[in-house]
Amino acid sequence: MVVKEAYTEIIHALEKIVPDPHGEAAIIMSSLYGLTRLDLVLKADEILPDTQRWEPIVARRLNNEPLAYILGETYFFGRLFYSRAPVLIPRQDSEFLLDMILQASTDKLRVLELGVGSGALCVTLALERPSWSISGVDINPDAIALSKENADRHGVQISLFEGDGFTKIEGTYDIIYSNPPYIPSEEVNKLDHSVSNYESHTALDGGEDGYYFYRQWIPEARKHLFDGGILAFETGYNQGDYILEIMKQNDFRDLHLIHDLAGWDRVVIGRKR
Repeated sequence: MVVKEAYTEIIHALEKIVPDPHGEAAIIMSSLYGLTRLDLVLKADEILPDTQRWEPIVARRLNNEPLAYILGETYFFGRLFYSRAPVLIPRQDSEFLLDMILQASTDKLRVLELGVGSGALCVTLALERPSWSISGVDINPDAIALSKENADRHGVQISLFEGDGFTKIEGTYDIIYSNPPYIPSEEVNKLDHSVSNYESHTALDGGEDGYYFYRQWIPEARKHLFDGGILAFETGYNQGDYILEIMKQNDFRDLHLIHDLAGWDRVVIGRKR
């Protein structure tokens, strides 16, 4: 079988369940055969070394298993990161949060991430800002282990702690940020099956109304931020104004709500007064 035939067959199979079958087919071809999207055009008539390798992957994907878990890796901010169930898969939406943090400064800063998950954000920060001192905490030991693997993969040093929120955190930071669980409890099981059946509910469930961790962590963050320090959160699509109000009540200033390309709430950011 030649490249274009395999690529086309994968697309037709994935059309049944995924919104972007062309994109996912290209990722599968890249992972299995090292073919870029340009190669899919330039090498379309070349014979593949093994025409059956993609079929088990597609079969698992048709069972709604996330592609990142099947392949064991996924892209974030243009880099590949290990991905393993049930640790939350990094998503492109979180790149908005990362962009906001990278605009802070290029000076040497102390930075803390609450809920590191796969480590994609903190590892990326360490790569983009080598002078920064990056720390991260997560309640899930699987997340800490995966973050360490991703830090090793990209050759960066990050201080990682297993703990619940700020319970294991000492000292003061220039920036604290998080993509906390923010899905209301009753909505978690209603998510797409590729999410609700495979990804950690602990990393998704934000309590009865979705704001549990914001209410817990915003007051605590004040104790661990330098004066003028930055606090930034990723948010649900319609949660920004309420989270900004919590920050305002806790005496944060220079408050901003950033929307994504679709116009939905995505990041809230402010400074400790």
